[in-house]
Amino acid sequence: MVSAAGWSICYQDVYANSIQNALPQIKAACAGQNLMLACKQAAAQNYQVLAAAPRIDVFTDTGPLNGQTHLANGVQWYYNNTWAWGFAPAGAPVWQMQCDINQGADRLCWLVINQSGGWRCGDFVGLNNAADWQRFVLQK
Repeated sequence: MVSAAGWSICYQDVYANSIQNALPQIKAACAGQNLMLACKQAAAQNYQVLAAAPRIDVFTDTGPLNGQTHLANGVQWYYNNTWAWGFAPAGAPVWQMQCDINQGADRLCWLVINQSGGWRCGDFVGLNNAADWQRFVLQK
């Protein structure tokens, strides 16, 4: 995982909101060569979990199949514009029931399917309707 120093926020939202319709906006606004996904509780000063990789890797379509990931920058990324978007540590098992349900503080997942909200920020799960949890896409 990496530090957010030198990165700028290009998209920010709360987990209660659907990200599905925002994907075109995110892709347009977050055109930097490198992207970082991050999340935190709204009241927290620091991000709970974050990871970064080249933009092309963060948006590599891994399909809606369980366990399909793409390794980049020491992180297993998964993305599908009708399923889920997130990451897990390299070498860690990923069990996607849309979002990864394995335990682990270094995991993030945002549901894309069915107008759902966010779902996971580290070990905090079931955050679909959480207006007090924030998600961020940063660029560099």
